[in-house]
Amino acid sequence: YLPPYMVRILCWPLIGNNLNQITKLAHQKNNNNELNNLALLSELALIRQSLDQLKNEYTHKGRTNDC
Repeated sequence: YLPPYMVRILCWPLIGNNLNQITKLAHQKNNNNELNNLALLSELALIRQSLDQLKNEYTHKGRTNDC
């Protein structure tokens, strides 16, 4: 079990880097008319679900700002 502050320290830089990579790739694919909107939305929904699971796992009951 990791304390919530450790989850914040470990998660947020990785999440930010991954989101930047997704944004750059989506922009490149869009410019080349190769963007599959449905696939992109599906992957973003899976990422959201994973983040929600992490947040629920490492957030103390009664507090909403731990992750």
